[in-house]
Amino acid sequence: MFAQLSRWNAAPLVLLLCCVLSFHSQAQTLKRKAGFNLNWKFYQGTPTGTPSASVYSDGTWQSVNVPHSASYDAPVWSSEISYYQGDCWYRKTFTVPASAKKVFLEFEGAMQTATVWVNGTQVGMHDNSGYTPFYFDISNSLVRGTSNVVALKLNNQKSPEHPAGRFFA
Repeated sequence: MFAQLSRWNAAPLVLLLCCVLSFHSQAQTLKRKAGFNLNWKFYQGTPTGTPSASVYSDGTWQSVNVPHSASYDAPVWSSEISYYQGDCWYRKTFTVPASAKKVFLEFEGAMQTATVWVNGTQVGMHDNSGYTPFYFDISNSLVRGTSNVVALKLNNQKSPEHPAGRFFA
């Protein structure tokens, strides 16, 4: 997988590698991880309304799996200048078991500034590098045993304030 991603090194990757949902239940002492890479909704740009809300119509958004790049459709031979830079949104509906106590949403990387909401509540922001993993404890924002919504806003504009943007700005 790393070899496949290397051809995109010049492009700002949006979700790099994967997203993992992990939870602990009282009955289990082991941490359990759930794959979270499939069936995301994606919108390039700024949609109308409030896409961070738990109730929002994302039915016309593109369906994607992560890893994903906002510039994925750009030809490999195109210059870096031609890659999309700006806001992108991702949304996913998921269910957490009723027995789950602590639940974490873990990202292996997200370019450049990532803001995350669960059920309309902002759970955190990560903006110190698009290449570093990060996680948020989403336990207090969940409704266990039923559908939940995670919304992720990314801004991949180059910035001298953040690695790797400081190398390209």
